[in-house]
Amino acid sequence: MKRHSAKNSARTTPAEIEVRILIDPRQTRLIWSRLAACGLPVSPQAPRNLRERHFETPDQALGLAGYALILRRQGRDWLQTIEIGTPLPQGVACLTALLSIHTQGSPDLTAIPDSTAGRHLKHILGNRPLIMTGETQLRRKLAIVGFADGTQAALVTDTGTICAAEHSAKYRQATIRLISGDPRRVFDLLSVILPEGGLAFSEYSQARRGQFLAEHGRTGLPPAPVRAARVRIAQEMNALQAALAVLSTCFDQIASNILASAQNDDPEGPHQLRVGLRRLRSAFLIFRSVLDGKQVERLNAEARWLGAEVGRLRDLDVLSGAIVQKELAADPLVPGLARLARDLASRAAAERRHLGDTLRGRRVQALLIDLSRFIATSDLRQGRGHSRKSQRLIPIRTYAAQAFDRRWRKVLRNEHDIDGLDPAERHELRKELKKLRYATEFLAGIFPEGQPARFIKLVKTLQDDFGTMNDSELTARMLGEQPVRTQKSPRMKAKNHVIAVTRRRAERAWSRAVAQWPDLRASRPFWA
Repeated sequence: MKRHSAKNSARTTPAEIEVRILIDPRQTRLIWSRLAACGLPVSPQAPRNLRERHFETPDQALGLAGYALILRRQGRDWLQTIEIGTPLPQGVACLTALLSIHTQGSPDLTAIPDSTAGRHLKHILGNRPLIMTGETQLRRKLAIVGFADGTQAALVTDTGTICAAEHSAKYRQATIRLISGDPRRVFDLLSVILPEGGLAFSEYSQARRGQFLAEHGRTGLPPAPVRAARVRIAQEMNALQAALAVLSTCFDQIASNILASAQNDDPEGPHQLRVGLRRLRSAFLIFRSVLDGKQVERLNAEARWLGAEVGRLRDLDVLSGAIVQKELAADPLVPGLARLARDLASRAAAERRHLGDTLRGRRVQALLIDLSRFIATSDLRQGRGHSRKSQRLIPIRTYAAQAFDRRWRKVLRNEHDIDGLDPAERHELRKELKKLRYATEFLAGIFPEGQPARFIKLVKTLQDDFGTMNDSELTARMLGEQPVRTQKSPRMKAKNHVIAVTRRRAERAWSRAVAQWPDLRASRPFWA
């Protein structure tokens, strides 16, 4: 067999969009049956057995920089692949691959093409050692799928085992990769093969899964509630690039908490999901002049719908756990309070089951796929009209100052005194403060460290007080919806007790907000 030297076989493949999802045995079977029945031209290839080795530095320098180093066995040779990923939403990446063939089963850094990416990779590695994080034995099925517009995509399912240290674990993943044409078709194909729900994006690389398996005996963490991550944003970005970075962070929070809320009973999951949806809608508002208006309108409507679905459970969790259970612990002798706590917990459990069904359903999955498509492909499509395209290219620092000015004017439209606001006006001010805070958190990274911190603290303090007032209104509204037989019943006494306690807290919070309002008004805008 002829040997190929690394030098004469090194090459670079074009950048390509790919989506990776975790699948179970049932989904594996359904994927191929749905593909066969979808009516698209499909060219299946013979299944193959593959062997892969994944390498990383002990401090994960490659993965943090967006690189993956993989060796794949091909006959008697090993194909060394270095994948360069541009981070997109969970499980989605824009990849470029640097390929070279050599005959050893260990990395050969001399075979890396002398390109900008290759030199950058060598710089990242420096003197760091490379370790094999794991080895996978895979059975791969692959088909090329065509679309009417000429787009071609590859659908791959991998089934096998990951081995690392003394551990092994089963592994199943489906990948859809763009070969040529419109990247939106990748997401269309995802909807074809998995339409009914249960979508789980594969957010970890194979190298990371191997490291996790070696250290913890499993290939990843179980679904759990997650808070919003810090937005990776730089002053060199234009408005569109910054918008997509913000939207990607929102998507990650939403997708993670959909999975967590559907699979466990932790109240933090629905809470963080609702926060993620609110952040997403705030991002749509902040960046509306650089994004596709029709798409944003549709996605915003679906996010509003899901937020209302999640909100019913979250309101019950707040009332049951954060308010009534707290009062029960403080004063267990209040007549009817223990019964009220049990009733609310029962209502929350029923609502949690309903929300779980919703989150596993078609409509939520369609939202995830559509939002992922929107984020991954928005920078590849031209905005409609000269104004939108011009806005996209504005430096983010300039765009941010304009956005903050608009949000600041919305907050300050109450002039100097907020003491005379009625409940509806207070609610509007609370929403505007929340939008301002989200905008500040999104874009804080483009300002000198520490500049936005005091401003965020002032806004958050006011928000907390407004939240206490909102809890009081929530309590009165939700407990008022529960009928009782007599005004003197223990249940009615318990309800009145809780309503009175939250009302007193709200009055104290409002006094603090009125006192703190001048400090916010007088604060010097950090973006000016």
